[in-house]
Amino acid sequence: MAGAPLSDATLPLMRERFRRCRNEPGLGAALIHQAMAGFGPYPGWQQDCAALLAGIRAQRPRVEHVILVPNRDLWLVVDETSLAAALPPETTVRLYYGPPGRMEASPVYPTFDARQCLPIILDLLRALAPSSVYGRGSAQFRCEHLIAAVKAGLPDLFLTFEAYDYASMFDDAFLAAWGYTPELGEAARNAEAFLAAHANCIIDKTPGAEWERAARSFIQAPRQAYFPTLGTSCPDPAPAPPRQPGPFRILCAGSMPYFRNYRPGAGFPDWAYQNIIDPIVLLSREADVFVDIFNASHDPMLDHGPAFDGYQGLFDPARVAYHPRIPLAEVAARVPSYDFGMFLFSASTVPVDYPLQQSLPNRCMSYIEGDLPLIVNREMGCMAELVERFGAGIVLAATEVAALPARLRAADLAAMKRGAAAMHRHLVARNRETLRLLAARIQKVSNVK
Repeated sequence: MAGAPLSDATLPLMRERFRRCRNEPGLGAALIHQAMAGFGPYPGWQQDCAALLAGIRAQRPRVEHVILVPNRDLWLVVDETSLAAALPPETTVRLYYGPPGRMEASPVYPTFDARQCLPIILDLLRALAPSSVYGRGSAQFRCEHLIAAVKAGLPDLFLTFEAYDYASMFDDAFLAAWGYTPELGEAARNAEAFLAAHANCIIDKTPGAEWERAARSFIQAPRQAYFPTLGTSCPDPAPAPPRQPGPFRILCAGSMPYFRNYRPGAGFPDWAYQNIIDPIVLLSREADVFVDIFNASHDPMLDHGPAFDGYQGLFDPARVAYHPRIPLAEVAARVPSYDFGMFLFSASTVPVDYPLQQSLPNRCMSYIEGDLPLIVNREMGCMAELVERFGAGIVLAATEVAALPARLRAADLAAMKRGAAAMHRHLVARNRETLRLLAARIQKVSNVK
């Protein structure tokens, strides 16, 4: 049950489900049946499959690896440039199984549209006989059961399951907001349990210490964490220049919640992590602080119109600037001009959901990539532990937000910048190790093959 502490509800529910499903007779067949309902055959699929196979062989006479993708660059754990270290582009192809008409080419791998058809995917894999399949899953795309169905249909296949988010971490209301029916939510959770037992490798972005310990008790597949957006290399840190006189410059970049749901003094009623506005309002009252907000929301209506005007009206423009979205690369280029990157929410009656406790938020990863000290909540768990371990910023409980201005003025910013750079390099080293282990496991299978 997302929203409760991991040890209270989420962990026991996941453990019970995963253990129950581990050896459940017929679960694989049931998952194939469920996948066929949404990814089933259509008239003429065999001809399309034959044409796809011919096209693949024309571009890649030898295929050692196949990547299954529901999208190109949204909600990926391992970026494709980094993944190439384990899955060489010259012997790898991508099969797109996302919505029709939305396939995008990859700059790294040739991509072919599997027409959202499980029989096409299975027949192509039988014909190509790759050494490994890398199945990208994402709860946002409701596709866990398709990845499980591939493994159930081809049990001898070496399959790596990349879990951007586990549907099992979220409650029914959260899944419903992502378009899950009750039946599809049940299938997704059962698929993750099946893959926990039968996948050959799992890569996720959930490195929290409590999850790392707990997962060993009910995930049988070898599992490694990976830190999205950071890749596998980073330049040596430049010496931090002395801080220039003037206000503290704070970057707040990421998805903004719906303004229409905002209640002054009460925040947002749905999710604790959305209550990021009141800390910014607090900072806007300080003469020595300036905050830039870059909205990267998935909802374009927050870029203009009443929602945009509403957010702009909350802040004194002399202290806070609210901007429409800009490309992530432009945000990254601006990072060195800031003192801190902030993802801080105020106290809420809504509990902090489990993934936020044990994962690293994407906006924080962008700050880390720029060696920027962070301001985060203690309730974030994993993120807070890393910041404190490396001395890479300021950690506050949601009930302590009022202390932020004093903590800013007392901060040893030069030391925090060194800590942020050290944390960045530590996480990149872990990414390299994750891909090294994946490549070694695949190579072992290839040698046997």
